[in-house]
Amino acid sequence: MKIIDNVLPESTADFVEDMTTRFDFQWSYQVDRNFPSFIKPLYDYHHKQSIIDEANFVRFESIVNLLGEKASIDKKSYITRVKFGMNVPMPFEDLHQAPHIEQHDKHTVVIYYVNDSTGDTYFFDDKLEVIDSVTPKKNRLVVFEGGISHACSYPQGGQRITLNLNFNSIELTHSIHFRL
Repeated sequence: MKIIDNVLPESTADFVEDMTTRFDFQWSYQVDRNFPSFIKPLYDYHHKQSIIDEANFVRFESIVNLLGEKASIDKKSYITRVKFGMNVPMPFEDLHQAPHIEQHDKHTVVIYYVNDSTGDTYFFDDKLEVIDSVTPKKNRLVVFEGGISHACSYPQGGQRITLNLNFNSIELTHSIHFRL
């Protein structure tokens, strides 16, 4: 796992936070693995095989590419998911959501924390025991092998916003080539 703080220029980090907390940035409510959250998918090869929100994909494409570069993603890789996620405080006793793996193909996960918040991301071994955690911090990037189970937790106040990127080294039909 690699953690990079202050990964984007401050003005760019402020832009991403401002855009995702505006009234007109429309989030969708979802209950995934019995845990409610909000999502804003921009591109997802595995579900829609296309750009889901073209205006926002174009708005954030250069930032996605910059994050991929900072994460040392191979230039021959393909993007298979670009998705914003937002969690708000929930009265659950569980420490975290259900551990999961984004996709079964070999891939790299890049999580960018849009804002300062509580609600750590937890990482698990094969027995689903917590082996590590990362606290959200605005402009922090976490890069890890996609086969590692992970889960987020709910913030104690405010919202926890992330940008989740998945990169595959193998071209899939309709995947978008990572460009620098």
